[in-house]
Amino acid sequence: MKNIAMLPAVAVLWVLPGARAQEKDVPQYAFTQGEVQRYSVDLDVNVSLEGSDPAFISKLSKKPFMLALDAVVENAVLAVREADGTALFERRFATMNAKGQLNDQSFEFQYEREKNEKENLSLPMMEAYFQMWCFDLLKFSVASDGEYAVTEDRQKKDFTRLMTRAGALYWPIPADANTWTTELEFAVPALHDHLWLEILNKKLKVITGKNLLVIEGDIRLKKKVPPQFEQVEKDVPLSERQQPPSMDITYDVKGKSKVEFDLKNRRLHSVHLQIDVTMDGKGDAGVKMASIKGKVQYEEKQVWKD
Repeated sequence: MKNIAMLPAVAVLWVLPGARAQEKDVPQYAFTQGEVQRYSVDLDVNVSLEGSDPAFISKLSKKPFMLALDAVVENAVLAVREADGTALFERRFATMNAKGQLNDQSFEFQYEREKNEKENLSLPMMEAYFQMWCFDLLKFSVASDGEYAVTEDRQKKDFTRLMTRAGALYWPIPADANTWTTELEFAVPALHDHLWLEILNKKLKVITGKNLLVIEGDIRLKKKVPPQFEQVEKDVPLSERQQPPSMDITYDVKGKSKVEFDLKNRRLHSVHLQIDVTMDGKGDAGVKMASIKGKVQYEEKQVWKD
């Protein structure tokens, strides 16, 4: 990912009047300072541990995580860098409805910007998590080829992966290639393993009359990254340090992506991801290493909203 310096320290690098001109019919993004790009977002996630050893399920649940989220996101262009057309964005939720279940605890969070002007500091954990998305505004950059990067160090840990990027799922599109690969980070809910997914993209066609370039892709697993735990201070006794759970899980990933790029307005029109993850392995159930089997179903849609 490309690293973009933050404002205002290097504000001289950014031009406020608008984006650089782009060659006609080349699938590159063009941004204008002050514009707001509105998208509707639909996100569905379901995790099942059906088939796992009951000793392991007893620590979690047969269905440890479910989420149904719909939202309207407004991505505001704060500035555009003159040298290469890279834009600095701020993600703002206009509305959000999120409901689901974490282990045996259900949650529901509703947000309307016009009504919810202040944070509610007494919300339960999951409701507070989604409220954070609405009040801790994500700062990110998108280059003219669609490359995405989080620009504030404090947000890089939480907003570089799927789900947390909801509404900011801009798609890299090289100008001079018909096939290419894209990588996305995916955190497996409840089990905390991080998967790097590889998407094999192919430009297919332009929809007549709408001037939308259609790109479809096959999604597969590239690599697995074990859970990353915070470093502890040296003076914390070893017995009190949080240790990563002992798990050895093999993942199989299959999925599809469909992207529509607006050639006339040089912007992302829509993204649709469907990802199925199968899990098989062993995990620490407290008294023994128990078998883990399960599935993750993930679907996300981001569509331009006039």
